[in-house]
Amino acid sequence: MARRIFTSLTFQLLVVLISLLCFYDTPVEAQADTDGYRSTVFDPKYIPYQELLITPKTHAGLFSFTGRWRRRRDTYTASRWPGTYLTVLVYGDTCILKLRPKPQGKIDDYSFYVSVDGSEDLLYTLPTFDSLDRDREVIFVPITIPGKGKNQKKGKQSTLDPHTIRIISIADHPFSFEGFLVANTLVRQGQLWTDGQDDRVYVEFIGEGVDAEVYGGLLGYDHDNSGGGVGDDGGAHAVRQVVKNGVSVINSTQFRAAEILGIRHAHADAGSCFLSKCDPRDPLPGLKDQYFNENPIPTQVRAEELGKLSKQFQDMLQKELQFFKEDPWLKQVGPQMLVVDVGERDFLRLEEPVDAEKFKRELMVFLGRLRESARPDAHIIVVGRDWENADPDAPKTTFRSVVPQTSEMKARRMKLFQVTKEAATKIHAEGKVPFPHLSLFSPRCPL
Repeated sequence: MARRIFTSLTFQLLVVLISLLCFYDTPVEAQADTDGYRSTVFDPKYIPYQELLITPKTHAGLFSFTGRWRRRRDTYTASRWPGTYLTVLVYGDTCILKLRPKPQGKIDDYSFYVSVDGSEDLLYTLPTFDSLDRDREVIFVPITIPGKGKNQKKGKQSTLDPHTIRIISIADHPFSFEGFLVANTLVRQGQLWTDGQDDRVYVEFIGEGVDAEVYGGLLGYDHDNSGGGVGDDGGAHAVRQVVKNGVSVINSTQFRAAEILGIRHAHADAGSCFLSKCDPRDPLPGLKDQYFNENPIPTQVRAEELGKLSKQFQDMLQKELQFFKEDPWLKQVGPQMLVVDVGERDFLRLEEPVDAEKFKRELMVFLGRLRESARPDAHIIVVGRDWENADPDAPKTTFRSVVPQTSEMKARRMKLFQVTKEAATKIHAEGKVPFPHLSLFSPRCPL
């Protein structure tokens, strides 16, 4: 019987444990009854963090997207259309942006605009970095909250105040992010705030309008005519940046007017004519075609460069937008109103204006496509400026046009108004588009 006890598995296990204990030099102290079982090593997923990562997936009710956006897995990227922006609702004074820049090599001026609680848009610019480096796949950027810590009493924060943060993407390097680190708290926002954002008046501006008459236009790029417009090789000088991209957008007539009215606004402009290949210096696809793509062709790309690219890359640059595609993690609503304000580049910024009849036909086709395939529920307004009947006593404004004030240019303005009016009136009369309403504006500043 005794032999069975000493050879049992239990006895053998006791012998092994005693041997192990004797192996160590330091004695093993008995635990107090109140100590319990403790460990100095924890699995990281059980460690409470000071910040909470909120994303459009985890907290859909905190994010509102304006303009055209795209999601790839957990990364949300703005399109290259100007003025595309994001609004997020955060609680507390902690706000750290988790950027995921698109891999595109060295970036010298990755910038975006930030506005907190309706404050002035401040330009955030990151130091030069290589977006292909592994340690630059994610970049954390603290967002300054004005009045931070004002609700803290004796080191303890009494409440977490809500803040709205708007981030405007800059087309040269589209804004790309995963989420925001905020105060670690339980947020049960629901859809109340985002539903309120969706109920706001939402206008999309198509074309530059009078901003096309400013040096650099809406996007801040223009032709370099320092050498008479002709390079050493006999070709036109490349388009160059004359106003910092983004500065031009937020200072545009369209942007400022929308901000004054307090409406949501998107902008569709490609820095080119409305008609395709109208500018012999740079015959790119026009806005009439590019509008229906996910992204416009980058302003820096010349026509000859575009032609040398592979068909696959050209197709990627001109990928059509699926206007009615739904993504549960990227809620987007269409604009309620479209303001079509095109033709200034076609008639006023070229040595020879485009053919008026061709412009009228293409404008009619464009309005029909808007109604049929892109924005069937939107209210369309076509803008025409009646320069012939301008008030000569109207006060002059601070708007400075680069278009010369000559009789020839006045005649071009009158022609643009005439064909725009005819196109909108005809398509309305034919019933192809239930509206647009034609809005006729008399300019405030006479030429």
